[in-house]
Amino acid sequence: MHGSLINLFIGLVIVVLVATGLTAMIMEWARSGRLLDVPNPRSSHRHPTPSGGGAVIAGLGILSGVAWFLSVSTETPGRLAAAVWAGFALLLTAVSFADDLRPRPAILRLAVHTLAATAILGVTPGWQILALPGLAELQWGILGTFILFLWIVGLTNLYNFMDGIDGLAGIQAVVASAGWILLGTALDEPLLLWLGTTLGGASIAFLIFNWPPARLFMGDVGSAFLGFTFAALPLLALALDPSRNTTMLIACAALVVWPFLFDGLYTLARRIRRRENLFQAHRGHLYQRLVSTGLGHGHVSRVYGFLSLFGVVLTLFWVREDAYSLAITLPTIATLGLFLVLWTRIRESRNTGGQGTVTF
Repeated sequence: MHGSLINLFIGLVIVVLVATGLTAMIMEWARSGRLLDVPNPRSSHRHPTPSGGGAVIAGLGILSGVAWFLSVSTETPGRLAAAVWAGFALLLTAVSFADDLRPRPAILRLAVHTLAATAILGVTPGWQILALPGLAELQWGILGTFILFLWIVGLTNLYNFMDGIDGLAGIQAVVASAGWILLGTALDEPLLLWLGTTLGGASIAFLIFNWPPARLFMGDVGSAFLGFTFAALPLLALALDPSRNTTMLIACAALVVWPFLFDGLYTLARRIRRRENLFQAHRGHLYQRLVSTGLGHGHVSRVYGFLSLFGVVLTLFWVREDAYSLAITLPTIATLGLFLVLWTRIRESRNTGGQGTVTF
């Protein structure tokens, strides 16, 4: 165990050092005018800033997956699923990078996300049984597959939507990767451990350049890849060992990114309730509303990172399939989510002197 921790630490340090050098090269290349994010009315930055730093995270992540694929025997379960993930992650990354260079039709990106999700579902066992700790199992067949499809496409896009201020997407990636390192260790699954270490190390390196005030942005090339990968990891784990509890894997995957999921779903529900055009660009996410009250990007990003850490801790119950998983998780997430909403509302109320019309 001691030796494994040392190897993990050494591997993490190597990834951070390599990724730091590559990210610095990307920043200099983008700064030359090849890939600058020019501010628009919805932007949170004021000056043209180099973008595309997420290419290093995506590139190293895909290479890590391919390296695992080549290192295992041909009989290893899940090789096909890992190959499909790597191939479609590469396709998604290429399309996203092209979109960073010159905006492409949204329908093209959605088509690629849909194709990638369908491909992953086609080579993994799916989610046929809802098995909650301490409760009866529910056979839900095709409904489970549909939910997984929404999970993959939704998180791929949501991660992009949440990449709107300095440090936020990066710190979420670091915490979520730490969660997958924990899960890889608990499940004794090298691929999860490998990818968690690579994504975590590359994200730490990216944060060096992206922490407020950011010198480099992630770009769609990084955010779309991270969303797709964090959504696909539980399915890869299931493909490697179909006897695993699918519900547990999906719950753990959701918990390590729960602040992003909560913000996205809450914002969607709020916009539907207010009868807003869901296809119109907006600045209604909780993190955007907090920044608009005067909080710094670093402050908001740290809060989201701290909240995400609670999700990582809660995965300890789910990975053991503990009967108290639901009893502990639901009240904790509900309390933390309510805190985020109330904190946002109080900040906005103070900004208007208590006389505003800001609503939940």
